Amino acid sequence: MSTGTDCAVLSEPMSEAQTVENNSPELILAFVCTGNTCRSPMAAALFEYLNARQPLPLPVRAESAGLMAAEGAPASANAKRALDEDYPGIRDLSEHRARGLNAELIERAGLLLTMESSHAEYLRYILPEYAHKIAGIYEYALDRSDGSVADPYGGDLEVYRATAREIHNLIVELLPRLRREINAASGK
Repeated sequence: MSTGTDCAVLSEPMSEAQTVENNSPELILAFVCTGNTCRSPMAAALFEYLNARQPLPLPVRAESAGLMAAEGAPASANAKRALDEDYPGIRDLSEHRARGLNAELIERAGLLLTMESSHAEYLRYILPEYAHKIAGIYEYALDRSDGSVADPYGGDLEVYRATAREIHNLIVELLPRLRREINAASGK
């Protein structure tokens, strides 16, 4: 089974779906949680927020999905509020609608980062052909295969704020690795 050390971005040529209109490569980074109403949409928004401040050497689009999503459900009100209040200028989650992880996103994504280590293990088990691009967020960011971001679902605003801070800190840690892998894949 793959580990965080083995997971590498751009370990295979990019598909047509991974190129932007001007034919330059684009990396799709998919954050995955359970319901796609709390952690993964927060992670996608936080990734965009941090990447805008110090852009990676390749365009990256952050998307999110859930393993057991209720299709079309809105983002949690506390997820939206925690981001709005603590991260000025971050993408508004008001328009977010939950979606399940599907074959099209799995194929397009250059990297799938799960919020729970058990989600990564499960996906690698059922999708061994994609194991090279699946990792838990703790696994990828800190080389810790046992780490998980607890689901704040049903918690108060302070629980969501703590979850956002945890995800923020993990993204800060994973950005240098992502930068190194992008540079290595492009020969820099």
